[in-house]
Formats: sequence, structure tokens, C-alpha cells
Amino acid sequence: MTLNVIEAENVDNVPKKGKTYVQVLVAIVANTTILTYGFQAGWVSPTTKVLQSENSPSGYPLSDYEISWIASAICLAAMFGVSLFTYIVDKYGRRVAILLTAALQAISWILKLSSAHVGVLIIARLFAGLGAGGCYNVVPMYVREISQDDIRGVLGSFIILFHNSVLCLILQEAAKTIAFLRRLDVNDKTIQTEIEYMKNQEVTYASLPKLSFKSLYQNKAWRRGFILNIILMTLRSNSGNMAVLNYAPAILKSAGVTWNPELQMLSFPAVMILASFISMSCVEKFGRKPIITISFAVAVLSHIILATTMLIQHQGGSTPGWLPVLAIVTFFAFFAGGISPMPYIIMTEMFNFQVSNFINYILAHDPDVAMNF
Repeated sequence: MTLNVIEAENVDNVPKKGKTYVQVLVAIVANTTILTYGFQAGWVSPTTKVLQSENSPSGYPLSDYEISWIASAICLAAMFGVSLFTYIVDKYGRRVAILLTAALQAISWILKLSSAHVGVLIIARLFAGLGAGGCYNVVPMYVREISQDDIRGVLGSFIILFHNSVLCLILQEAAKTIAFLRRLDVNDKTIQTEIEYMKNQEVTYASLPKLSFKSLYQNKAWRRGFILNIILMTLRSNSGNMAVLNYAPAILKSAGVTWNPELQMLSFPAVMILASFISMSCVEKFGRKPIITISFAVAVLSHIILATTMLIQHQGGSTPGWLPVLAIVTFFAFFAGGISPMPYIIMTEMFNFQVSNFINYILAHDPDVAMNF
């Protein structure tokens, strides 16, 4: 009888992981803003051919100069978007920031559907850029805070599959929110452990001096993490993803490959989504470091093949038409599966949300990183 009581007590003391389906659903909803941004980022590539045709919806064929402004407007606005959402997420919380991101993206699509005038398209891309600053600033932070440890990497990978709110700053409401997401009782030991961790994070942050670049540099752990994130984000921003995505039609045309715009619009996202699913299934098994290392290596190899192909053609030689297609598709697959999501996952796991938010603000003013958008 005594043995049974002891066994029952031991069972009660085992931390419960809780159910994950609510966390997955919430992460999917939050990441729909990144899904929309993915459509925004890929919109220029297949649309360029239509806008420069004789039957352009703009009323006349747009010049390369006008197309370049439409393509780059999202990048220019994203620099200000990150700074804007850094302030909003601290002042009003994650939920408000995510809703505002969705609103900016909705405005962008409404403008595009309303008029094809070059000025309207540029303004629409500016709204999309502001929203992009929120996508990659707020969503990874939010997903990290709502997810339990054993699925955090998987949920964090949603960031590219789809390219804590104010409640979590109020401990009583935070307990209810976490209990709902885990599908556990609010008094469960696992929930109380999470709340204690949040309290400790708040106490630690409150005991620190006001965050500045100087305090970031003086803390050895923060300094090393900051340098690592600068390297990762700079490599990501210089991976050539936006250049290849926006000018894929021109690259393929030079290789003698002509794609239907609608087919191209579907092919690249399909490859990226497939790669994201594969990455999600591997991230916890193999770890972040191997995935991001292999992804960068394959991306470099893809660029070498693509550049060599274009150089040979420029010199009057010929290459197989499928080779540049293979290089571009391979690059996008490994960009989506490793290069794009992993730096954000690593950043949110290395720092608490206050520090990671401050680092996001600094990275937004790094020209190389900012122009990644």
C-alpha cells in the first residue's frame, strides 16, 4: 500500500509536457504574416514580364528603371519597419505588433488590386516592406515564447514555411495563456515552472542597467552571441536570395529557358515549402549548426554553378538549359530550409526577448542586414 502511494507521488512529480496541437495552430496563425510576405517578395519575379509587355496593366510597358524601384521599395521600407516594430513590440506587445503587420500587408494587396500605376505599386511595396520588418522581428520572438522546448525548433522553422503578446507580461494572465497552449491545468507543475522562469527572466532584466551597445559589449556572453548573430545575419543577407528571386526570369531567359509566369510563381514557393517541411523534421534531430552549415555550403556551390554557366554563355559558349534551373531551385531549397530560418531561431534561443529585441534594432541599422529585405 505504501509502495503504491510512493509510486503515485512519483508520477505526480513527473513534469507533464502537455499537448502541442494548440501551440502548433497558434504558430501557424502567427506565421501567416510571413506567408503573405513570401508572396510579396516573390511577386515581382513573375509579374515583371507582364508589366513590361505590350498589354501591361499599367497602360504601357514599364522600363527596367521603374521595375527596379518597384522591386527595391520593399527593401527600403523594411529598414524602417524593423525599427518601428522594435518600438511597438516593447510598448504594446507581440499581439498588437502581429496584427499591425497583417494590416500593413492587407493595405499593400488592396493597393495592388486597385491600380497598376507605377506610383501605386511602389507605395504598395513600401507598405509591404514595413510589414516585413514586423514579420522577422516579432513572429520568431512570439513563437519562441509560446512553444515548449521539445518543439521549439520545429515551430521556429515555420518562419520560412510561411516567409509574447501583452498577456505574457502579466504573470497571472500568462499562466492562463500557457496553460491553454499546453492544454494543461493552470496549477500544473509544468506551468508553474514556466511562470517561475519568466519571473526570473524579468528579475534578471530589471537588475541590469539600461540596455545599450556598451552594456551589450561588456557582457561576455551577450558579446559573443551578438557577434555570432551579426555574422549569421550578414551571411544571410548577402546570400543573394532577393537578387535571384527578383531577376530569375532574366537569368533563365539568358540561358534560353522561358517559363510561363504563372508556372514560375508556383514553382519556387513549392520548392521552398517542401524544403521547409524537410527542415522542420530534421531541426531537432540533427541540430541547428549542421543544417545551417550545409545550407550555406550548398548555396555557395549553387551560385558558383550559376555564375559559371552565365560566364560561359557570355563568352559565346553553350551549357545545358537545365543547369541554371537546377542551380536556382537548389539554392532556394537550401535557403528556405536552413539559411533563412536558422539565424532567427538561434537568436531567439540565445537571448531573452528584451535582449533579442535590442539586437534586432541594432541589426536593422546594419546596412548589409537591412538590405536583405
